[in-house]
Amino acid sequence: MRTKIVTCLLASALVLAACGGDDDDDTTSAATTEQDSGTAGEAVGAALVGTGDTSLGPVLTDAEGNTIYALTKDSEGMSTCEGACAETWPPVTVEGSELPDGLDADLFSVIERSGEVYQLAANGAPLYTYSADTGPGETNGQGSGGVWWVVTPEGDLNRADAAAATTAPPADDSDSGSSDDDGY
Repeated sequence: MRTKIVTCLLASALVLAACGGDDDDDTTSAATTEQDSGTAGEAVGAALVGTGDTSLGPVLTDAEGNTIYALTKDSEGMSTCEGACAETWPPVTVEGSELPDGLDADLFSVIERSGEVYQLAANGAPLYTYSADTGPGETNGQGSGGVWWVVTPEGDLNRADAAAATTAPPADDSDSGSSDDDGY
């Protein structure tokens, strides 16, 4: 259900982005394929992915400005976060198997999850948001279980300041969907 909601929100963001905007706007255009360390709200890939500033430095963000994370337990091109894990760590989904227009194919790709759901990846790492982040700039999932890390605009994992930046309590089995206490 949450995946469908996220998909609908992303589709709505794409439609709104396509409906126009202010020609005097200094933010990155939807067709831009460059990544930079701009401020929250800069759009890349038809507002699907942007960049934002956090206490950890610049990070990738979703269409709503929420911080994007990657899971070190994922192997390239394959997500291991399903069920309750995916409720806590919602995947950044796209409409189909093709990379959305405007995203840099040297950085981004699309992987297939179960049930013909397509997830965006950066440098081969599937991308997620964290349900405990309630707004732009929050990085409550940083270092969670020693396996969740924010993603830089270059698609790298930022493992800096995990102890200082993490304000979320350790994940427990009840909302993680995992029998081992590793943050998911």
